[in-house]
Amino acid sequence: MFLTIFCTYSQNIFVDVNTLSTVNNGSFTEPYSKIDNAISFSNSNNVDTIFIASGDYLNSYDGPGNQNLNLSASNITIYGENPSNTIVKLGGGVKFIELTGTNVSIENIQIEGNTTNYQGAI
Repeated sequence: MFLTIFCTYSQNIFVDVNTLSTVNNGSFTEPYSKIDNAISFSNSNNVDTIFIASGDYLNSYDGPGNQNLNLSASNITIYGENPSNTIVKLGGGVKFIELTGTNVSIENIQIEGNTTNYQGAI
């Protein structure tokens, strides 16, 4: 008799705006420098949590990769290190992230910027 065991492997991904390398793998010791790298990886892999280190994540004009994102993954949490200094700074009327997956949570992140003429966040 054969016994088949199915394991579901999930992982955590890390982002730190202060990372100097752009070729990191998103691990704790080699975090991504931009949120979009973590989102892209999560959309095609089984990820539980994206941890975002404290820092200012700038808009596309100042630092590509931190706005106008699309998360299609489900059952995932995007978790900022500290709500008072994990900040996504938007600009130009572009949203931070579009959520098309289910059971998605965003915690401990400030989203700021835009004006009444250019509204956009999630």
